[in-house]
Amino acid sequence: MKFKSLFAFLILNSVTCYGQKLNTDSLVRLNAIQVAKLNYQNMTAGSSRLNNGVDYFDALHDKKQIGHPYFISDDWEEGFVFYDGQLYEHILLRYNLLEDNIHIDHSQTHSTIKLIVEKIKYFGINNHTFVWIASDPEKIIKEGFYDILYDKDKLKVIARRYKTTLDITEGKVMEVKFVDKTKLFLFKDGKYYAITNKNSALNAFGESKSQIKKFLSQSKINFQSEPETALTAIAEYYDALKK
Repeated sequence: MKFKSLFAFLILNSVTCYGQKLNTDSLVRLNAIQVAKLNYQNMTAGSSRLNNGVDYFDALHDKKQIGHPYFISDDWEEGFVFYDGQLYEHILLRYNLLEDNIHIDHSQTHSTIKLIVEKIKYFGINNHTFVWIASDPEKIIKEGFYDILYDKDKLKVIARRYKTTLDITEGKVMEVKFVDKTKLFLFKDGKYYAITNKNSALNAFGESKSQIKKFLSQSKINFQSEPETALTAIAEYYDALKK
């Protein structure tokens, strides 16, 4: 706590001296990032496991980029990762949705490196937890990291987050635009279901279909506009029915 107070004091004085305006939220965020960075450096100093990755090379560096390839933000975010058999907490990372991989800030060289995918079991960033899931026998899902939206007993709602690129030519300038994509899946009774619309969600629940349809209507939940919220609510309701 003494370090945090001292850090905040120095930042405030720096802002005053240079006449810059920094709101409270920005200051708190800056403080949190700096503290996380120090904790991360102290924890990983001398640790070869987390620093043992591949140097990241941006293959699109020669193009003007609209947006970014990362999950939610291209800023370094505090999170955690279970890597090579060990849990690392309070570290700075970014989730690259184009590559489906984690980037970290090397604790010593401060270069951007990407972790070895096969060594990542799960990780958390921006209040989301992603777990590596292998492809199922029916090939409903592909292997990769999935955002766990609901996880109770034998029922799970997961989301596949990814990005695609769109090339745009403006005169002689080549631009690349990053486009967010999400696919929803339901894991029920040992089987995966691809959820693409309201009907596919209702059909996955078989005998409870009519009750769930009535629940959605009474709750005024619009599946088309809020599919993630709707599917999670359906899962919670279904679990309550079975109790």
